[in-house]
Amino acid sequence: MSLRLISFAFVLFLFFPKSPLLSQTYPLGLTPSKLKWRQINNNDVQIVFPEGIEDRAQRIANLVAYLKHNNLESVGDKTGKVTIVLQNQTITPNAFVALSPFRSELYLTPPQFNFLGTGDWLDLLTTHEYRHVLQTTNAKKGFTKVASLVLGENTLAFLRRLALPRWYLEGDAVGTETALSNSGRGRLPHFNMEYRAMRVSGLDYSYEKASANSIKNFVPNHYNLGYYMTTFARRKYGEDIWQRTLDNSVRYKWFFPLSSSLKKYTGYRTPQLYKAAMSELDSIWKVQDQQIEESKYTQISPAEPKKYSQYRNPQYIDEDTWVVEKTSLDQIRTYFKIDRTGKEEKLFAPGFNYRFNNTLSATDDKLVWTETTFDLRWGAKDFSIIKTGNIDGDNQVKVSSKSKLFAPSFSPDGTKIVAVQTTEEQTYALVIIEPNTGLITQKFPNPDNVFFSFPRFTDDGKGIVAIAQHDQKQAIVLVDVETESIKTVTDYAYAQLSNPFPKNGKVYYSAAYTGINNIFAVDINSKEITQITSSRFGAFQPAVSPSGSKLVYSDYTALGYSLREVSLADSKSVNTENLSSIIDYYKPLVEQEGGSIEDEIGSRVFETKKFHKTSGLFNPHSLQAFPYHPNYSAEIQVENKFQTLSGSVGYSYNVNENTGGFYADFTYAQFFPVIEGSVMFNNDRSRNAFFSYGFERNDTTFYYSEPFAFGKEWKEDEYSLGVTLPFNLTKGNYLTSLRLSGHYSLFNVSYKNVGKPEDGNFINLSIRDGYVNAMDYRLRFSRSRITAQQQINPRFAQTLDVRYRTTFITNKNQGDVFTAISYFYFPGLWRTHSFNIGAAYQNEGIDETYQFRDNFSYPRGYSSIPHDEINKFSVNYALPLFYPEAAVGPLAFFQRVKLNAFFDVATAKTNARSLAALPYLLGNVNLSEFSYPETTNTFKSFGAELTFDVRFLRLLDANFGVRYSYLMDVDKTLNPSRNQHQIDFILLSLGG
Repeated sequence: MSLRLISFAFVLFLFFPKSPLLSQTYPLGLTPSKLKWRQINNNDVQIVFPEGIEDRAQRIANLVAYLKHNNLESVGDKTGKVTIVLQNQTITPNAFVALSPFRSELYLTPPQFNFLGTGDWLDLLTTHEYRHVLQTTNAKKGFTKVASLVLGENTLAFLRRLALPRWYLEGDAVGTETALSNSGRGRLPHFNMEYRAMRVSGLDYSYEKASANSIKNFVPNHYNLGYYMTTFARRKYGEDIWQRTLDNSVRYKWFFPLSSSLKKYTGYRTPQLYKAAMSELDSIWKVQDQQIEESKYTQISPAEPKKYSQYRNPQYIDEDTWVVEKTSLDQIRTYFKIDRTGKEEKLFAPGFNYRFNNTLSATDDKLVWTETTFDLRWGAKDFSIIKTGNIDGDNQVKVSSKSKLFAPSFSPDGTKIVAVQTTEEQTYALVIIEPNTGLITQKFPNPDNVFFSFPRFTDDGKGIVAIAQHDQKQAIVLVDVETESIKTVTDYAYAQLSNPFPKNGKVYYSAAYTGINNIFAVDINSKEITQITSSRFGAFQPAVSPSGSKLVYSDYTALGYSLREVSLADSKSVNTENLSSIIDYYKPLVEQEGGSIEDEIGSRVFETKKFHKTSGLFNPHSLQAFPYHPNYSAEIQVENKFQTLSGSVGYSYNVNENTGGFYADFTYAQFFPVIEGSVMFNNDRSRNAFFSYGFERNDTTFYYSEPFAFGKEWKEDEYSLGVTLPFNLTKGNYLTSLRLSGHYSLFNVSYKNVGKPEDGNFINLSIRDGYVNAMDYRLRFSRSRITAQQQINPRFAQTLDVRYRTTFITNKNQGDVFTAISYFYFPGLWRTHSFNIGAAYQNEGIDETYQFRDNFSYPRGYSSIPHDEINKFSVNYALPLFYPEAAVGPLAFFQRVKLNAFFDVATAKTNARSLAALPYLLGNVNLSEFSYPETTNTFKSFGAELTFDVRFLRLLDANFGVRYSYLMDVDKTLNPSRNQHQIDFILLSLGG
């Protein structure tokens, strides 16, 4: 069957909606279509949620109603209505507020290590994210308001970010979650220890490095930075300091609005405010550090690693050997075996997982852990699966699939696995799993829906200890496997607990009693608590040796998590009720806001209604301009809040050709195939088919190098409709995707006179005016290993892009083009280096009466090369040169300089038939006296790209630079104006 016949069948398929593929009941956009959605819609908020979690939606509606009308003095009293979408299909511990369109999404499944504190995950998440809503509504003032009213939400998002840096947005929200609860990150030692360790250890980074982050060193993120800066200002200048600063900044009275506003109200610009905040914290932290008497320990991992490294989740193999999870700035999460001498042996890299869900359990010669897997199609649906394997990584077995199971741990004999199970309805349970079959053999009752984390079997296998979270507090509990009864081992309290490890009638665990996470032990029977470690910054993830005499743990330092061991004979009894936290920096915020609002939240039952995803389907939100020379365009952008329909309507103008036209496009992701369509009117094109080409006559060669010599110009209206099948094939540590697409296009072509304008030698091609039917088939595949912070490219990756475009059912304008492009990435000489090779092929006869757009990537330095067939091969070697970490005032912060050396070669072949067809292409020109030899030419270039990772205006992260190309095959006789030395500006990425 010919491809042209297949194309005709595909058109019939598109326009008959009862085709087998389209009629299947596949899931929609980001969430499965089988979900039935409900909504709470009142004057305060619209909550959209799947059926089965109405109690969660009611709680959020009541919490938002309270936040909207209270505690506004520190942000501003301008409020508005927002749509909040509850996502219960994902295990991602996250949430966001976004513009374009304005909405919030909350991901309901809590992480095993609740980095927000001991409070309810969804309460804390809602409090944090609704603060972002209030920041956004209060940003609509002055210039920002006027500009956003005219240009829409993209402009609002840009102006808000330019006036209010990310550290303010997140730091202010962290302060709010802390002040309005008995939990929140501002109270947590885990949140405070990174900056505390850095500052106490003498690492005094500049404001530019702290705010832009660093590739060279570990710098705590903008959540930590923002919390300290916003809290410092509120401690010193009062509750309304940021309300006044925000109000003044978004009006844009100065070029750097936030810094200028701070100067007005505090006397500090932002770098000075940072220094003042750090100075105050230094004075507190250094005094506290001097009062700590660090416990004795044996260092296992390097005390001073070459780079910031993390040794976490250690497990004893025997008395002198451990398996441990290790990451560093240039290495992804990998399991290592390490012995008492510090010798390390790399084992294997487990698959991707969210770090707050990472755990490890070992028994005999086996390990058990979890990995994140993804739905084949839907972006807001993923899973946590259990895997087991030998210590060396062999015989890996997927115990569960499409599950939501967390923190698995072996029984002492290795015949059972205990894990935490969550459901889409947000019910929680401890379950026991048979490792060989993956069957759940026992599920413990949980009538109060307590949230469990970090379960472990006792050493006799008859009990399970776990952390339980309930009523905003945490405790250690013991579950009897036989009777399924639960008893508390520690009282419920606000102190954060994690990673219990039972041994010899005691439970060893990490706790935040003192404001520094330390290792404690509680006797299961007497409930007596002893303190095992006294750490400077934080001790986590204890594991007891097989003999029960020693304990290994992960201790935090300024250079990362370190592996240490202590003798259990040195522990001492403590009364946790007499312990007090050294963290009190947040307390003025509590006094300003009035403290926890837990008892103030209402319990009103709001009316719920059915929600239709077609509601608000066409939602124009922004007017966007794209001044990308030579094409300048402006468009109205459309996207609904469920992200099932997006599109744009606009006008584009090409200054080189002094022509323009209207266009519209849309993408509809309601079904399994994504439906895409577009129209383009008065779309002017040109194709210089024989630029700088030679022809022989009477032993004389004629070359034409004028820009429009024997070229073609024409107008095209284009109507396109097609489908794309996107597949997420991500597995293990490889991000893998496959996209299959097919599009039908109808072109209405209108040719102009073409030729050499200066001598009036025009050629009339109007006989070929009319409609052109075309198909575009495409396959795109990408497989890329995840990267560490300092790695320029993946150590292993493969990409393939195969595309075939052809006309059909047409006689006057016919053509086709086949293109294939692939790249392969390999490790370089060092871990941060990258070697990659590329190969490309294109076949498109230049004698075709219709020419498709040329998307081929030619050797660097060359422009379009005439061809019927072309092969290209490229070699690249990329490496970081140095990390300058230098600031040009507030304008730019240079983080890294990189070099990529390359060699490109292409072989272009032009068939004799293509040259012989020239008289037909040019209409009534008689060139029959010419001879047309078949030609094969090689085009080679080599050179280097010098690129920079830069943060501009404390806002935009850019990867840009310059490219030098040496053209090895430029013939000065043929191209007297062509320079062998080419220098180009390149912009590789730009984002916030």
